[in-house]
Amino acid sequence: MNTRAIWVVWLVMALAGITGRADGAAQGKLGPAEVQSEAASLRRQLLDLGMTPSEVRNAVDACVRGGFTPGETARVLGLLAKALLAGLPHHDLLARLYEGVAKGVDPPRVLNVLEETARTLRDAKRLVDRLVLEGFSAPDYGMAVQMVADALAAGAPPSEVLRSIREDRPLPRPVPDVRQAFRSGPRRPRGGPGP
Repeated sequence: MNTRAIWVVWLVMALAGITGRADGAAQGKLGPAEVQSEAASLRRQLLDLGMTPSEVRNAVDACVRGGFTPGETARVLGLLAKALLAGLPHHDLLARLYEGVAKGVDPPRVLNVLEETARTLRDAKRLVDRLVLEGFSAPDYGMAVQMVADALAAGAPPSEVLRSIREDRPLPRPVPDVRQAFRSGPRRPRGGPGP
């Protein structure tokens, strides 16, 4: 078994909560104990942030199937943790990971797609938060963020997304109709102050 395979198997075991003796043949800046500690920490973080054990296991399995190094796998898990900490829907990141691995895309390109997807989700969350503060209702907040992210990824400028919702106008096709994620417009006083 080559050094890379040893590291991948070892990382999978650490993420799955299996402890064992570290193999001294592994190379890298971090020693086996540090990598095992980091892997266990990432696993705990993801579970604490709301990912299910099967989601964590499936993400790691996808990384193994895709030939990711332990460092690349840690970056994937770190992106998932950051998304969860920011209140972003992580399912889109998982879907992109699985899609890239299924298509045989090389790990650095998959990581680039995941990072771009995370940026788009953060931008979408900022827009949704802005609209909610203006008085628009997003009954399913995660869905609203996802729909706005899909519109941004399809090329809609943020100003047009905001205008679409504020003015109740659809975006040009093939951009998703983000209005579906919002219930009503901003609350405006009628005829002066209330009781």
